[in-house]
Amino acid sequence: MFKSPIFWALIFVGAVFAFTLGSNIQSTPKGKAIDTFELTDSDGIPVSNKDLLNKTTLIYFGFTFCPDFCPTTLRKISDSITYLSETKRVSTSDIQVWFVSVDPQRDTPEVLKEYANLINPAIRTMSGTETQLDVIKKAFGVVAEKTYPAGTEDGYYLINHTISTMLINRAGELTQRITNSTNLEDMAFFIEKTL
Repeated sequence: MFKSPIFWALIFVGAVFAFTLGSNIQSTPKGKAIDTFELTDSDGIPVSNKDLLNKTTLIYFGFTFCPDFCPTTLRKISDSITYLSETKRVSTSDIQVWFVSVDPQRDTPEVLKEYANLINPAIRTMSGTETQLDVIKKAFGVVAEKTYPAGTEDGYYLINHTISTMLINRAGELTQRITNSTNLEDMAFFIEKTL
C-alpha cells in the first residue's frame, strides 16, 4: 500500500539518527569504570587512575625477569602502535603504554627504565608497594603470584601472572582485555577503535 511522503520522511530521519547513534557508539566504546589506584613511575612521579583520562591506554602487568610473555607482548604493543602510525596516520600522542611491575622487590626504577629502553623508551614503567599493587590488581582483575621452580637456586622465583593487555578508553574505562594470542594487526584494530 502507498505511504505518504511524511511517512517516508520519518523513516529517513529515523535511519539517519540510528546510523549516527551507532557510529558514535562504535567510535567511543563504553567500558568498565576503574577503581581508584595509586602507583609511582620510574621517575618518581605519582600515577593514578586520573592519568588514564584523555588518552587511549594499554597496560601490561608483568616483571623484568619474565623470560617470555612480557618482552614479546610489550614488543607487540609497541609494533602495533608503530603500524597504526605508519598505515592509518594515527597520532601516537593520543596513545600511552604502561608497564606495571608486579615484582617491586627486584624491579627498581633503574631496572624498569633500562628494561623499557630496550623495547621502546616511550613505555612508561611503574610499580608500587605490595598494598598499592594489590589495589590495582583487584581493579583490573589481574592475578600475580610467586612461583619457585624446582632445580633453581634458593630464593630465585618467577611470577605467574595475567598475560592479557588492558585497553582503556579516553574516559578511563576498561574496554577490553586483549589476549596474548592476538596478532599485531588485530591489536592495532582494537587500539584504533578505542581512539
